[in-house]
Amino acid sequence: MVISAANMKGGVGKTTTVLSLGFCLAMTGCRVLLVDADPGGSLTAQLAEENSFPLSSFLKGKPALSEIFKPACAEENLFSIVSDRKLASIERRLLSGEKIKLFLLKKRLASLKDKFDFILVDTPPSFSGLTLNALFAADLIVIPVQPEFTVFHGLSRMIDAVRLVDRYRNNKSKYQILLAMYDRKADKRKKYLSIIEKRFSRFLFKTVIENDPNIKIASNLGEPFIRCFPESAGAVQYRLLADEILSLKD
Repeated sequence: MVISAANMKGGVGKTTTVLSLGFCLAMTGCRVLLVDADPGGSLTAQLAEENSFPLSSFLKGKPALSEIFKPACAEENLFSIVSDRKLASIERRLLSGEKIKLFLLKKRLASLKDKFDFILVDTPPSFSGLTLNALFAADLIVIPVQPEFTVFHGLSRMIDAVRLVDRYRNNKSKYQILLAMYDRKADKRKKYLSIIEKRFSRFLFKTVIENDPNIKIASNLGEPFIRCFPESAGAVQYRLLADEILSLKD
């Protein structure tokens, strides 16, 4: 199952969600591949993996199964394909009008789907060739959002992008909205949370991810959040999210 985390707004928890969800799924015994499709490389930086296989080479069709099958972050069921400097130049060539380039990532990941239970893709915070490739490749699109005033503009742009993708697919894209970085103490956030729950109830995950300060602490330590603070509120919530994802796969 390929899951792409996407939102054209930055700072909404895409990378944290991909890494934390990946860890939680791997800890249940699932084989999980993390793919950093963001030239900014935030996921790659958090993985801190040396000599990992780059996405630019993977998109060019170079075989690298032996390199991909090196466990990431000392987690035996977690693997990675990382961002690299060449990815930005490849991204600029993806939207040249040739349809095949919108399906490039999907085509390449097809060779790996039977080797992993889940493939999680982190995307750039923009409407780019890499974002579109991730949307086309996805069996499920996860849209992390913060319950705040600007969320409705960002969500409408993402849903428009999903509809654009659907024009070229044989079936409609499945997407779920994840409420992330939620501050229960902020009164305005509660108001927007309520509005989102009413407008998008059909597409919402039951799990809400709180704004856990331990996430930033773990990032500064260069360690995965789930490993550093396994009993924190955020870690518990990401494990609940993993349970929801597992139920969707079943």
